[in-house]
Amino acid sequence: MTRIANLAQFERTQSHILTAMERLNDGQLKIASGRQSENYSGVARDSRRLINVESSHIRTTQYIENNSMVEQRLQKMETSISQIFDVLSQFKTLVVNGLNASNASDLAVPVQAQSFLDEVTALLNVQEDGRYLFAGSRTDTRPVDLSALPGAYVVPTADGDSLPYYQGDTTLLNVRADESYTIGYGVHAGEEGFERAIRGLDLMVKSAPGDRDAMEHALDIVNAAITNVSDIRTRVGAARSALENVNQRHGDFLLFAEKTISDIENVDVTAVITQMNA
Repeated sequence: MTRIANLAQFERTQSHILTAMERLNDGQLKIASGRQSENYSGVARDSRRLINVESSHIRTTQYIENNSMVEQRLQKMETSISQIFDVLSQFKTLVVNGLNASNASDLAVPVQAQSFLDEVTALLNVQEDGRYLFAGSRTDTRPVDLSALPGAYVVPTADGDSLPYYQGDTTLLNVRADESYTIGYGVHAGEEGFERAIRGLDLMVKSAPGDRDAMEHALDIVNAAITNVSDIRTRVGAARSALENVNQRHGDFLLFAEKTISDIENVDVTAVITQMNA
């Protein structure tokens, strides 16, 4: 009976030793790696929550990348639109000076108008990563083609005569900024403000120097264009601001998600040492 009792006690002791060694080895591994486990089974109690948070983290990261790419396009578009606004303001000053000058032909209004027209064309044909930004969904097509403009204008019935210059389409682009939030950001070079800008400039290019009727009509057109272009710039700025706000919320969520993942996966060294010594 004594031998049997001693054997049972020995086996219990061995079991306790093995358990302690396993706990020690497991603790040392956790401390060395800094992680609770290398797989989900090691955090079984929190595995479902961990998987959900990791999936949300991946989706949110993708949203941020997509939104940032669109925001970069919008920033470039906004810059182009602001520069077009400045060009139109300079053109307006030129035309007003021409109307007030005793000899308007000395100002070479048509020559300067051509320079302004070329600048506006370049700004509307701007690209980002090989995409034409003002072509609607036809991002591989140069949106403004000056060769499609009419050879001459009849004043004052020239309204809309220049529209064939636009080679893109009227599809408005949008981005899915969040799970249930889509932001439209489409602006194309055929919009009324840009059409008026090009028409007013081209009217001056193709008019005789000092033609007061043409200058007066061009001034009316450019005044309307300036208002339209300002509105377009506001729309683009609003879309960009909306994307910035969404990305800020996404960034806040990523911080929360990363902390949650860290709390589940990473080791509390003090707690592990306590368990090892238990």
